[in-house]
Amino acid sequence: MRSIIPGDKENWCFICGSYDRIEEHHIFGGSDRQISEKYGLKVHLCNAHHHGTSGAHGRDGSKLQQYLHETGQQEIEKRWQEQGLSADEARQRFMREFRRSYL
Repeated sequence: MRSIIPGDKENWCFICGSYDRIEEHHIFGGSDRQISEKYGLKVHLCNAHHHGTSGAHGRDGSKLQQYLHETGQQEIEKRWQEQGLSADEARQRFMREFRRSYL
């Protein structure tokens, strides 16, 4: 599935807009990677923002990763609300699927 994150484009970095060495990043990785793929919870990042020191997978990347987690959770909850769930129901669904809230 394509990304559902507003502003994400396949050919440039979601963070800085670079066109150099663009890679797909699943917002919720590890055991949640398939769920991220199912819902389109991914963004495109340049190598620096993906694997660099301050990148999503870098040793100092916790702030970026938190930002992406929050952005992903907000967007999927918004979509579920548009499909008829209440805000509370959308939050509960997120927590069932991802086992925690990032907000």
